[in-house]
Amino acid sequence: MATINDSNNSLTPAVHTSKDGNDQLCYYRNSGNKLQQIIIDGTWKKEKLIFPGEQLLFWAQPQDQLTVKIFQSDQVLVDSITCDRLLVH
Repeated sequence: MATINDSNNSLTPAVHTSKDGNDQLCYYRNSGNKLQQIIIDGTWKKEKLIFPGEQLLFWAQPQDQLTVKIFQSDQVLVDSITCDRLLVH
């Protein structure tokens, strides 16, 4: 499972380095069979390609948006999810 560190674009171990104490750990999994691009937009902005079956942990505020772009042969489908629906409990 990959983790996005909010201090740079690299994938790192699950270490929380946010300057904002309101960030919470979130989880997303590409449960489809197509490549997806995710964009986390809020206190910081990150983009990452997610392969089918790949899982991701990241830090975000509950009101931040996760945008998912699903690439199909001739089109791109776009969906948005608020991170409060992705919180790890």
